[in-house]
Amino acid sequence: MITFDYYRIFYFVAKYKSFTKAAEVLQNSQPNISRCMGNLEQELECKLFMRSNRGIILTPEGKKLYKHVSIAYKHLTLGEEELHQDKTFEKGIITIGVSENALRLFLLDKLEIFHEQFPNIRIRIFNHSTPEAIRAMRANLIDLAVVTTPMSLKKPLEKIPLSKCKEILICGPKYSYLTDTAKSLKDLTEIPLISLSEGTGTYDLYNKFYIAHSVPFTPDMEVATTDQIIPMITHNLGIISELCKNVAVMYAGAIIEYGSVKEVFTNPMHPYTKGLLGAIPTLDDQKERLVAIPGEVANPYHLPKGCSFNPRCECKNADCAEEIPPMIKINESHYVACCHCGEVGQ
Repeated sequence: MITFDYYRIFYFVAKYKSFTKAAEVLQNSQPNISRCMGNLEQELECKLFMRSNRGIILTPEGKKLYKHVSIAYKHLTLGEEELHQDKTFEKGIITIGVSENALRLFLLDKLEIFHEQFPNIRIRIFNHSTPEAIRAMRANLIDLAVVTTPMSLKKPLEKIPLSKCKEILICGPKYSYLTDTAKSLKDLTEIPLISLSEGTGTYDLYNKFYIAHSVPFTPDMEVATTDQIIPMITHNLGIISELCKNVAVMYAGAIIEYGSVKEVFTNPMHPYTKGLLGAIPTLDDQKERLVAIPGEVANPYHLPKGCSFNPRCECKNADCAEEIPPMIKINESHYVACCHCGEVGQ
């Protein structure tokens, strides 16, 4: 009866063309190695080795067998390594579906801590509304979702409360007088209201709240995500510096640059971040046209090989199309995932 051990021994004997060397690598005895290979030849009813003064030579049958055994052995070794890495968090990819609010209010700071502890784990983030994230979980498109309530879950999905936050209303200078005294919901019906669109958890929350107080919930404008509530060009980079301490720039569902607002805005390292900042208009800008980032946005479900931004990057080299760039620590408050971050902007 042929066992896996026979093929494992055959792999090393064929690899080193030596019974003695195979015995040393496998920490076994040379006579036992020879006996096992003799049994394998009997079971397969063919000669696998020919002995000579220079050692052993694979027969044509031995070469055919080694071709397949070497592939199988490498796959088994890779499988064992992946299982080990999964247990130790040494390498791998975690895919997260996250809502805008959850990303800004909770996840950004946690990502920084996680990356310091597990620098070789790649994090891929998809920007979803709460219902979209739940659907992605059910379809096994993401590993976990970080979203804001309210939400409705059915088994086998489970929810774990992570943090609490308060719902507030934000207004511009024109309506600053509203903060002078307490206002009822009825008072606010005369004020233009912007809300997330119908079908989102936030819309449902406010709709039920208004109805419970006998006030109709009729937003003057509905938007798909919170980043559209405050007008800006892309990625909230025109106003985000006034809203938070840290900023994460994402491309194709993955964070490609992260750091303090000051670091990212004054010293952007990734070509994509530079392109975004270069495309923001200012009041004193005399340009007729803004500079656009070349190419098309990557499909997150069919990403290019290597760096996801490489088809659009003007600084790319051969390595960019082969290797996924790791997150590099520029300083204590600035990280970037770029193969040649030192060349960016030169």
